[in-house]
This record gives sequence, C-alpha cells and structure tokens, in this order.
Amino acid sequence: MTKVKVNFLAFAGLMMVASPAYAGGGAGAGAGLSMAVLQWACLLVLLSLGYKMAWKPILLGLEDREAKIKKSLEDAASIEKSLEDAHQQTKKLILEAEVEAKSIISKARETAQLLGKEIENKAKTEAQNQKDAALKEIEAAKLAAMQSLREETTELAIELAGKLLGENLNNDKNRALTEKLIGKI
Repeated sequence: MTKVKVNFLAFAGLMMVASPAYAGGGAGAGAGLSMAVLQWACLLVLLSLGYKMAWKPILLGLEDREAKIKKSLEDAASIEKSLEDAHQQTKKLILEAEVEAKSIISKARETAQLLGKEIENKAKTEAQNQKDAALKEIEAAKLAAMQSLREETTELAIELAGKLLGENLNNDKNRALTEKLIGKI
C-alpha cells in the first residue's frame, strides 16, 4: 500500500515537472527539455532522499506501533483469560467453602445432640442414684424407727406388766416376757 502511494506521488511529480516544458510550446523546447531532465533528476533525488530519510522511519514506526498494538491485544486477551480463570477458581473455592461450612455445621449439630443426650443420661443416672440413696436412707430410718418403737413398746409393756403384777421382774425375765409379748403383737 505504501508503494502505491509512493508511485502515485512519483507520477504526480512527473506531471508537475513535465507540464511547464510542454506548456511552453514549440519555442525553447530544447531548453525546456533540459530543464525537464534537471527537474526530473532533482525530483528523483528528493524522492530517494525522502524515501530513505522520511518514509523508512515512518514505516518502521508504523510497523513498531502495529506490533505493539498486536502485543497489547494479545496481552489483553491473555489477561482477560487469566481473569476469567481466576473468577472461575474463586467461584469454585466459594462453593467448596460453603460445602465445608455446611459439613461443619452438620457435625456441630450432631455433636451437640450427642452431648445433650449424654448430659441427659448422666442427669437421669445421677437422679436415679440420688433417689436410690434417699430410698436407702428412708428404709434405714424406717428400720431404726421400727426398732426404736419395738424397744419403747417393750419397755412400756414390761412396765405395764410390772405394775399389773405388782412386782419388779429382773432383766432376763423382762426380756423373755417382752419377746413373748412382741411375738403376740
């Protein structure tokens, strides 16, 4: 494309240089021809210098710019792809974290239920032990009260019998009599 522009500029320059020579008509055609050749030579020298000094650096700059733009576009595409990958990985990590959190909560609930049942069973066992101990104490107190009642009843019966008989019996006789009366009662 740049060569087409250069060729077009060369043709335009030729027309510009050649037109005054042909415009002069027939007179001075030899002078016009030499002037045309000189103008052509100057034009060609200017074009070659312009090509080497202006066009080459401009074209190199454009090619460098084009390469940088291509590289920037490739880098942008690469960054966009890595960003999308990072986004997908983030979503995956979030889903994994949610699953793990649900698992932890589920395990915590199970543990809490097990601990609750364990505490309840322990409390029931402790209550039963306290109940059993209280029943044993009540039974012991009942037995002690019955024994005390027997002894008091025996003493009252002996005293009553002694008063009725009018005599004081000795201890052995008292016991034998008491046991006999208790056996009847």
